[in-house]
Amino acid sequence: MVLGMLFSENVASGIEQGLYRDKVILREQTPYQKLVVTKHKDDIRLFINGNIQFSSKDEYRYHEALVHIPMSAAKAAGMSWCWEEGTAWL
Repeated sequence: MVLGMLFSENVASGIEQGLYRDKVILREQTPYQKLVVTKHKDDIRLFINGNIQFSSKDEYRYHEALVHIPMSAAKAAGMSWCWEEGTAWL
């Protein structure tokens, strides 16, 4: 029983690592949810309660959706945009 208490964290970590394809770099249990962050090469993923919420490979999709409304509003107001190395200038 004492050995179980001493090694339970290692066993739990090993089991959890098997649930995710990539290396688990952060594991946190809040009062409301289980957070896990994994990393493989340059891809970082956030899982909440075992469900993927974010992948850095798909980050451009989130950002692209955010710029359409301001760009449309600027166009309607007669403003022009200049895109330079990922920075928008009015």
